[in-house]
Amino acid sequence: MSEGGVRVRYTPIAGIILLVLAIANIVLGVLAHTGTSTALGVLFTVVAILQLTMPYFILFEGELQLKNLFGMTVRRYPFDDVSQFEIEEGGKRIFLNDGYGDRKKVRVTRWISQRGDWDRFMAALSARVFD
Repeated sequence: MSEGGVRVRYTPIAGIILLVLAIANIVLGVLAHTGTSTALGVLFTVVAILQLTMPYFILFEGELQLKNLFGMTVRRYPFDDVSQFEIEEGGKRIFLNDGYGDRKKVRVTRWISQRGDWDRFMAALSARVFD
């Protein structure tokens, strides 16, 4: 377990596809002399690069943080013990029990995560790394 927690990044497939389409949009915009298309291509290129480099979420000791593409935390799931997480349907659905009988669905999905990172996250939950 590293100092920075378990980092789960976005799958690179969507970022690569977006990057290829963005570059094609820039080229076509330049060839057609349209500033709007070129500007959108640049914007999509930035979004693609952010998606390829920024984490989707990070599991720290005592907290799971969901991040946006700019790296800002948009949702926090505090917990006292990793055993409060429930994994259902082979990891497709994750819930967090708060200890007071409330059960929250954790808004992370496997299909948008890098496979190796997701496997490390599941292993960390299963092995109870913070216990």
